Amino acid sequence: MQTNNLHHNRYTLNTGETAVSRAPGEIVCYGLGSCLGVFLYDKFEKVGAAAHIMLPGDGEWHESDEMLQAIIAGMINLGCHPLIIRARLVGGANIMNLSAYQIGHRNIVYVKKELKKKGIIVNAEDIGGEESRTARLDIESGILSINNSNKDFYSI
Repeated sequence: MQTNNLHHNRYTLNTGETAVSRAPGEIVCYGLGSCLGVFLYDKFEKVGAAAHIMLPGDGEWHESDEMLQAIIAGMINLGCHPLIIRARLVGGANIMNLSAYQIGHRNIVYVKKELKKKGIIVNAEDIGGEESRTARLDIESGILSINNSNKDFYSI
């Protein structure tokens, strides 16, 4: 897992990467199929964070627990309080009809459970389905913009 702080206008997260920043700019996750994009935001401190999670749990290739801890700790280090931080979730789709594995669904269930344990409220989500999505968090405004494989564009 790699944790990055944003020092320029845009940071693109690959699978298994995280970012935390209060600098104006955006954090982007492309190709969120069964992967889950976890976007955290504190509207008072104007701090944003994100994790591009591939598999739920902890262990080899399963770094979601460590990633969530890293972005929450990063936000706290920048003056945020867990009860103020809000989460938005994007992705977790059933891509290629691999329903036997239910990776997207497992990611969603795991992340929601862990965020609840940490006292962080999920206030918006665009999850499940069968299409890939790209999500961009504008750190200054807190707007999370999404476009899907059907070329639809919307914000949550």
